[in-house]
Amino acid sequence: MKTLTLLIIFFSTLSCSQTNKNISNMNIPNYPIKNHVVYGINTSIQCRFDLLINDISAVNNSLGYATYDINPYVLKNGKYKIKIKLYTKGIPQDILEKTRINLVKYLKNDEGEFVENSKETIEELVFKLNFNKDSIIQKQEWEVDIKELPYELEGWNKGQDLRKLNQKDLEQKVITYYKKVWSILNNGDGNMWSNLTQKRSYETAIFDYNSKEELERFMKENEDVVSKKAKNMLIPLEDFEMKIYADGKLVTLERKAHTRDFNNSFPLDIKGWSPLIRKYSTGGGSDYPILLYLPEGSNEFVIIRK
Repeated sequence: MKTLTLLIIFFSTLSCSQTNKNISNMNIPNYPIKNHVVYGINTSIQCRFDLLINDISAVNNSLGYATYDINPYVLKNGKYKIKIKLYTKGIPQDILEKTRINLVKYLKNDEGEFVENSKETIEELVFKLNFNKDSIIQKQEWEVDIKELPYELEGWNKGQDLRKLNQKDLEQKVITYYKKVWSILNNGDGNMWSNLTQKRSYETAIFDYNSKEELERFMKENEDVVSKKAKNMLIPLEDFEMKIYADGKLVTLERKAHTRDFNNSFPLDIKGWSPLIRKYSTGGGSDYPILLYLPEGSNEFVIIRK
């Protein structure tokens, strides 16, 4: 029994040491705050909408006034597509007329927090609305020019085009991967979750302008949440559909059906969420979204974004 205990301690220490070693080997650029440029889409939309950035789902089934960062979905400076779908059926014209969509930029500090008074509007993205009351979905697309990012990321750039694979085989492979992740989360294995999401965390630290210390703190917090709160709290992996984004480079699973009052929370609609969902003890919950890609020459998925 003593030998078994020693082995458990040894492997646990080895696993943690491996994570720390990998973090210490990560080269996190140190840019001056004046170069911590973040681009975003500022919305004031009083109906449900989806937002796609360069064919990647950034916002699903949202509503209201917010700013959504573009940085997670672009890898370098250049021209990118912004697409919004408005679900307008039954929405009065005077409400739709208040729709406002802007491309903005601002700065973040080393902790990834908004720098006060740094936001400025780059361009108004005018939505040409159809006020037909029977119109269900309205779509519009714009091209924006991202010019001031100080970094260039690899991301999914070298990923395989998943559209060229057998779609049934691909879906089964994705589901198998999700089952593995579901077990890791439901077992409360924070260290394994941290290892799986390491590349995502690394690139997030770069486009969020975090220091290495902030990256370490972030990864440790994620481990702790999984270890302390996710164990035996995940709902069954169900009601999902496969979605391919980024011109075939990214794949994910999303919940299909609308809900209301999920886990005693009023109202809570989990349509579009990742099916990796953790229930809270008294009501509500949160999900673990993962965008996957297959590197060229590899048969193993890599988690690259949320």
